[in-house]
Amino acid sequence: MVHGSIVEFGVKEFDEGLHQYALCFRVHGSNQTFGLYQRKNQLYTEQMPMFKIGDSAKVYFNDWKLKSGAINLQLIHLETSKHVILNYTERKYRDRWIGISFLFAALAIGGLTWFLIRKKLLKPDNEYLGI
Repeated sequence: MVHGSIVEFGVKEFDEGLHQYALCFRVHGSNQTFGLYQRKNQLYTEQMPMFKIGDSAKVYFNDWKLKSGAINLQLIHLETSKHVILNYTERKYRDRWIGISFLFAALAIGGLTWFLIRKKLLKPDNEYLGI
């Protein structure tokens, strides 16, 4: 966690090959550049008025496999003195929903495969050819 005042902010390109942009900012007391990435709203018109230079900010983040000088997009919770921009509880429920969706998709594919093998519409290859 980093707590300090916002030193600078702006929209920067973090992936030159894909032309993806993030709302980047730096907090006094940290040498990292943090970024808030959204696929739908790459102009960040809703978030830009929430940032002001000199406002205090609390940033909870992961440092997992971060290259030096890279923009840290692994934010967990972000709040300024006046606004909560990225809420941990909303992210937690979104991540849980994604995991449950993948689980149901895997069960559906497994069940469909089992059904097709049972009905002899899909024949398993029992011969092992080796490598």
